[in-house]
Amino acid sequence: MIYLDASFFVFCNFDHSAKGQSARRILKQIVEGMQAITSSLALDELMWVVIKSGNAEVLRETVEDVYDIPNLLWSKKLPLLFLYKHLILWRTTT
Repeated sequence: MIYLDASFFVFCNFDHSAKGQSARRILKQIVEGMQAITSSLALDELMWVVIKSGNAEVLRETVEDVYDIPNLLWSKKLPLLFLYKHLILWRTTT
């Protein structure tokens, strides 16, 4: 089992270099049965990166894609409503 931090999800979803390709190969292994674990903190950090990079329009899809990864265990799973607090905060401060 491996631990996935926010960087993994950023590379998987937004990086087109060799790092992104490598992350997507690991993701394929997870989908095919390798177990991995992540945390609510990693998801929170991913959301912050998405918002700060100006990609807030893909925030919901990105978060839902992470939640849908088979064989991914969570140390703590947050409700989606709580996760969108960053988007609401971002919209009120920009």
